[in-house]
Amino acid sequence: MPYIQGITDRSVSDIANRTKKGFFNVSDWARIKNNILYVESVLKRFHPAVPVMANMPDKNETSMISAVEIRAMAENIERLRIAAKFLNTTGETIFYAFIDGGKCPDYMAVNRWERILERIEERYRELHIGRQPITGVAICGARKHFPRNAG
Repeated sequence: MPYIQGITDRSVSDIANRTKKGFFNVSDWARIKNNILYVESVLKRFHPAVPVMANMPDKNETSMISAVEIRAMAENIERLRIAAKFLNTTGETIFYAFIDGGKCPDYMAVNRWERILERIEERYRELHIGRQPITGVAICGARKHFPRNAG
């Protein structure tokens, strides 16, 4: 599952003009869910105490996304933001107290979600490149075996 480039430039004109970016749909859900799981796997390589992610079920064109599921998605992003120790995200708290019949995320909130995931992915991609192994498989106490000359 590779990281999928997020959408971070939604605007009020997208909503007014009813563009594709003006709606939160199944493809947005799938992309953000994928990116959460990707970032989680990257962070776990560096930080063993990454919190367990809340369940985010797969969705299709006939699925409704509930406030509980939106809350789980936003809360997972907040958990990853806090777990990303090598990135300064002070003051970028993600709101996740969504309830049925209550406040729902607007385009600015979803932009923020995807921007946080993108920043974490970019920062940790740089760190991953810096951690490439410089040897093959190392075995403690191994000696190089030199074959005997025949003759």
